[in-house]
Amino acid sequence: MTQATFGELLRRWRRMRGLSQGDLGELLKPKARCSTVSCWENDIRLPSRRYLSQIVVLTGIPADLAIGLPHREGGHS
Repeated sequence: MTQATFGELLRRWRRMRGLSQGDLGELLKPKARCSTVSCWENDIRLPSRRYLSQIVVLTGIPADLAIGLPHREGGHS
């Protein structure tokens, strides 16, 4: 079983809340385009640091998934 990617988790989080990609983009400062959110969700592109920090706070998705590090359960070491 493979671990979900950052994009998959972002899509799952957004859909569980009934948000469109545009809605998610509107929650960010500055606003992100729908096409940008789509690229993140499809793992085509990673969010910049500016957006990543906001997404981590908003969704609780571990930032280490977005930067390509394996996620470790149990907090910081």
